[in-house]
Amino acid sequence: MAAPTQPPAFQPKPLARSLTLDDLTHDLVWPKLLRVPHYCMRPQRVILALVYLVGMMLLGIAADRIDGNPTANELTGMFQRMALSGASAATGSPGEAPGSRVAKQIHDAFIGEPALLLKDAPLVALLIVPLMLLWTATFGGAIARSAACEIGQGVHLAWPQALGFALRRLPALTLALALPVLIVWAIVLSLSIGGFAIFSVNVLNILGGLLWPLFLIAGLIASVIMITYLVGWSMLIPSVACEGTDAIDAVQHAYSFVFARPLRLIIYLAILIFQLVVFLAIIAAVLWLAVHIAQTAALAWTTPRGPQALGGIPLHAPIEPPFGTPQPSLATRVTRGLVNFWSLIPAALLLAFPISYLWTGATMLYLAMRRLVDAQDFAEIWMPTLIPGTMAPVPPAPARSQAISDTGPADET
Repeated sequence: MAAPTQPPAFQPKPLARSLTLDDLTHDLVWPKLLRVPHYCMRPQRVILALVYLVGMMLLGIAADRIDGNPTANELTGMFQRMALSGASAATGSPGEAPGSRVAKQIHDAFIGEPALLLKDAPLVALLIVPLMLLWTATFGGAIARSAACEIGQGVHLAWPQALGFALRRLPALTLALALPVLIVWAIVLSLSIGGFAIFSVNVLNILGGLLWPLFLIAGLIASVIMITYLVGWSMLIPSVACEGTDAIDAVQHAYSFVFARPLRLIIYLAILIFQLVVFLAIIAAVLWLAVHIAQTAALAWTTPRGPQALGGIPLHAPIEPPFGTPQPSLATRVTRGLVNFWSLIPAALLLAFPISYLWTGATMLYLAMRRLVDAQDFAEIWMPTLIPGTMAPVPPAPARSQAISDTGPADET
């Protein structure tokens, strides 16, 4: 008699994994831009941003000393004029062609203001500005490289490693930032020399009239380079940081992204700028509130000497001591210096956040545009084991051939 068959063992169905936001946005590009504040707050990037700010402040002080008039620094004046004119560029006077004021501001930013700076403060233009460019390329490249490794490979670089990469790639990083501007200046200088040689002579000016289309073509090329640079300059340094390539390839990559998907690039830039404004306002409010609570609570029950020590805290309106308070003692002045020193940390963090956000966001922007245009994954980041500018591995070194020993003539038998 056959044994009765056993019923199959009960096997519970596996529980379905809950759907997450990452599952819904995995194939989308723009949600990755929302991760920029998370990445830019890494300590190594904030440290690099702080050092960058200190260096730029020292270079600005050096520019003041070179000018000989700290109250009227030509370099600061140039940036102020550009900011004020840029803010009013959207409105034009009656009868002015649409966009002509914006075009004039672009011309002044690339040509007019640098020429004026070179004329009024040549040492600042030839010494301080190149040093600022090198400093920006160094720390921008370090922050971009650190962000690229974490975004693409999940690798957390310490700040000395990121800075070492930037120093090794400093020529490419610096030239990538400066090459489009140098090309514009070369075109303008060539046109100036050609105009002087042709239109200054009574007979040759007819030849200049015939050749005027060449002047217009050169002006068109310079205009395209300048406008494209304004839109895509932030992707130049991340191109070197992500691809390990040279300056020419970096410019080609960044410019090709602008030409291929300009509308998408503008949308991504708008997302990053809006996000920066929101988070900067939140951070400023939190830091100001922290300083305000600490100052007001500490001064609640102090003697009149309290405002002398705690009244000039940065990020906060100064508090004057009551009338008739004696002059501060040495201990009070030392206390005031220590309080101000510690209170500078929130102010420094508030200033460092936009710097870290700028290059972290620029790196994310470059990877997002590369994903759209070239269909490359975010994880495809150049590493030291790859050939620069490619994802191909470095070929192994050829094995050393064994030495052939000479044992005399061959046996003929």
